[in-house]
Amino acid sequence: MADVSIVERDVSATEFERVRALERADANTRGDEDPARTRLTVVAEAGGAMVGCAVLAMHWVDDAPTGWAYLEELFVERPYRRRGLGAALLGAIEARAYALGVRAVWTRTAGYEAPGFYLRQGYARCFVLPEYFRSRHALVGLRKTLTPRSPPAQAAGLALDERALTASERARVERGFVEHGLLFENPESTSERVGFVALERDALIGCASGLAYRDAAGVLPWFFITNLIVAPDRRGRGVGRALARALERRVVELGTPRAWTQLPSYWDLEFLHGRGFKTLSTFDGWSPGGAAYVTLAASLPARAPPHAHASH
Repeated sequence: MADVSIVERDVSATEFERVRALERADANTRGDEDPARTRLTVVAEAGGAMVGCAVLAMHWVDDAPTGWAYLEELFVERPYRRRGLGAALLGAIEARAYALGVRAVWTRTAGYEAPGFYLRQGYARCFVLPEYFRSRHALVGLRKTLTPRSPPAQAAGLALDERALTASERARVERGFVEHGLLFENPESTSERVGFVALERDALIGCASGLAYRDAAGVLPWFFITNLIVAPDRRGRGVGRALARALERRVVELGTPRAWTQLPSYWDLEFLHGRGFKTLSTFDGWSPGGAAYVTLAASLPARAPPHAHASH
């Protein structure tokens, strides 16, 4: 690593495209493809106004969805709750996704929001990040295998429509979740990107970055790692370990003692396991090439360990 420098900064727009190219190359060498992403949305209306919605993120390869989809949003306005609308929205979007070829759905929700609701709808817990929020509630991951079935009956006087949310409707949904969080003493948070790049003669050969979250009271306890990648022809030289150590130390300095990430199984999971990360959930059959989607988490040491169990 004599000619390699580790610098604390985010990647530029040009470098980001280089990182994405490295990620796609990683997938392609393992028989996977980089999927396109679309949103499927079902909106509930009363008197012409949106009173609830369900939004599903789907991944497509060769005009067909991959096996899994992610439920991004399930929102119902307060006056319309406990009337079966949430179940109707969820059932409608699951039925539509199944018809398109999706066979499993996962989502995540705050411990103060709707874990019990999802369990009643046939979901199962797949991971828990304890004390994730200011209120010390957990972040809960849930999953469900879809089967052919009729969606539940719509609530009386309400219409369900498959269409995209308008800008004002999306803003209302976002405000609604903030309002609900405040009821449980969880103020709105913002994200701060923390990142390091590895440069060899000023050329990008790797990066490590993620998001720290803050609210009015300060930093929140979990850091989400978004990238940790080294160019394939530069691996085995300790670049990945140097990037990981730099990011871990900076995150601990910020006062964020825990980190988590989600990534395809063809990445070097043993590298993360060697740094103390534990696998929490595995979504098998995530990609066309057979790779799983894996959730990992770790409590960060005050000082990075002197070595990892695997090179990266």
